[in-house]
Amino acid sequence: MILNAARTSAEPLRHYRRELSGVPDVAGSRGSDSGPVDTVVERISWRRRGARSSFVGSLSAGDDAICLAGRDPQNGLDVMLSIPSLELSSVHVSPADGNGDPHVVLELEHAQPIFLRQFEGTHVQAQNLARKLAALLRPRPLLTRGG
Repeated sequence: MILNAARTSAEPLRHYRRELSGVPDVAGSRGSDSGPVDTVVERISWRRRGARSSFVGSLSAGDDAICLAGRDPQNGLDVMLSIPSLELSSVHVSPADGNGDPHVVLELEHAQPIFLRQFEGTHVQAQNLARKLAALLRPRPLLTRGG
């Protein structure tokens, strides 16, 4: 068995890769159905007001929506929740709870608020997350009477 063979030609060792590469068969799909993701928090818990259990997972937010993905640690139920930015009415930081951790509150137009808590998060981090999520709020159209 030869472990260290000397190359005799000036040809690159992996010349065959260039020969096999070509134009893809299918055009790349850069869908326009979602905007770029601006905010990602990997370790977060969330719950709705009055809910017994919290979900543990991640948050991603873009121009169109906030997506919460996680698992209920008590029963192992996986959940993904998408909140359109038009459903947000306000975002603010609540005072620290019994654990000393501040919550970011997502006030929704037609549903119970959602409380977000970053693991090992500080009040400054909660304010920063609230500021980023509040940037998703869209101005409501003004309704006028008459014509």
